[in-house]
Amino acid sequence: LRRLTGAAALLGTGRVDRDLAVALCRERGLCHVSLDEPGDAWQAFEDGLEFAGRDDTLADPLIAAEATLELMTGHADRAQARLAASAQTRRASLVAQARLHLMAGRTAMAESTLQACEQAPGGSSDLAPPSAVLRSLVALWEGRPDQARMLYDGVGTANNPHWELTRLLVLRARWVATGDARFLALALGTAEELRALTQHATTPGLHAATCSHHAVLLTLTGQLALAIEAADEAMGSMGTMSLPEWPHAAVLHDLAMVCRDAGATDRHRRLLAQTAHEDMDCWVERMRLVTGPRADRALVPGGHPGRRTSDRAHHLAMA
Repeated sequence: LRRLTGAAALLGTGRVDRDLAVALCRERGLCHVSLDEPGDAWQAFEDGLEFAGRDDTLADPLIAAEATLELMTGHADRAQARLAASAQTRRASLVAQARLHLMAGRTAMAESTLQACEQAPGGSSDLAPPSAVLRSLVALWEGRPDQARMLYDGVGTANNPHWELTRLLVLRARWVATGDARFLALALGTAEELRALTQHATTPGLHAATCSHHAVLLTLTGQLALAIEAADEAMGSMGTMSLPEWPHAAVLHDLAMVCRDAGATDRHRRLLAQTAHEDMDCWVERMRLVTGPRADRALVPGGHPGRRTSDRAHHLAMA
């Protein structure tokens, strides 16, 4: 970041290639994103847009990055306004628009936008997941976990946080749909590995999201003491920004279920207070798809959980 800031200071001192100037600003913005500094990131992207001018090829990834930044800080309305001012004919801004539709629960609109992405020119934003991840999530949130799995298996790659979180969600959803505890066991192992790998993650919200998944899966397999530890780690790693595919609203819902089931009344009360500042509407429905009846009433003070995992399922999961 120091080197990029120093290089950016030279941009006004002579003739500098416009592509290079935009690239320096974009990279500086991405560094600030990794440091969970949205204000500085926004300024860097704005500086890049000044250099880009009316060149859509240069401006589109920056517009998409700004819209995604708004999503990551919980300002969907600002993200939509930013995208509405762009042409939305290139892949980066279309992916950002699809992400916004998906986050708001508009799955059909997300799907049509993703189809338009296939024919659109330009690369995706540095902050965006592969479009196949979003297609997989569309299928998942429409209650089609088997199709989500096929999409994931077709193009999924290792060592990509978007793919790994999608894999966790697909496994959770398939356990709910089939009752087969093998999926629960696979999800638990995946979450445990990803939690260790993301201890020093540079993607904002990734570690908190992973810990929330792990906490729920530990709860579903009866390991309540370990689940509370994972929940505390998730809370401790929540920053200003979150992943649009698993935002603060989803993390808080997961953790509320964990604390309620573990009898951690004070923690549960504090989590409920935090949800008052989040848009929880579509996430309440989604949580049942990936958690089952246990997700019911997680956001109700003293709410009783739904059906617990059977002893046989618990035994199989532990095996």
